[in-house]
Amino acid sequence: MFFLKKIGHAGTLDPVAEGLIIILINKATKLSGIFLKMDKTYVAQILIGVSTDTWDLEGHITAKSCIDNISKAAFEEAAESLKGNFIQQPPVYSAKKISGKPAYHYVRNKGIDPDKIILKKNMVMIYDISVEYFCAGKAVLKIKCSSGTYVRSVVHEIGQKLGCGAILTGLKRTEIGNFNIENSTSLKELERVSLTCKTGIEEIQKNYKGIIAAESISY
Repeated sequence: MFFLKKIGHAGTLDPVAEGLIIILINKATKLSGIFLKMDKTYVAQILIGVSTDTWDLEGHITAKSCIDNISKAAFEEAAESLKGNFIQQPPVYSAKKISGKPAYHYVRNKGIDPDKIILKKNMVMIYDISVEYFCAGKAVLKIKCSSGTYVRSVVHEIGQKLGCGAILTGLKRTEIGNFNIENSTSLKELERVSLTCKTGIEEIQKNYKGIIAAESISY
């Protein structure tokens, strides 16, 4: 339908995540590095008082804590404290590379104790973080961050600061650079239309804009 010679993407999502993915076609595939470095915005669903080995719902529960004394104000304070430069600890169950292979490969396929795998911390930027919802041990955060930020790491750090643990239960990527999910197109919609316009590669390089198909995907 689109006379495609090449197709690629500019960043995947975690298994529990859904949302915006930038699809690059033909010559635009050469610009994947530009799109990968763009800032991201996420909406994260959080469960407070629980810890797992993967820092999300996919893993085994390692601890449960009482959250009777955890107020919305305390949660907001913990979240706000991460704004700015954030030295994150990447999750062991992640695609972070170790000798060319994702870290999760060594745990799931090699049977290595995850406690023995130490991933190097790195600095990312949390531009904005706001509490959209808080009730009965559940919360929703909106986070604008630099590329390379693990939202699971942000949530885990909040749980550490609260002293009760916290895990990611859902994640939706809503923005990549200037691209917004509200202006995106699903693959189902693309099946019903034809490509009727072209955007020069030079304009993409200037403005980071082009012919992009963004798919809301649940894994």
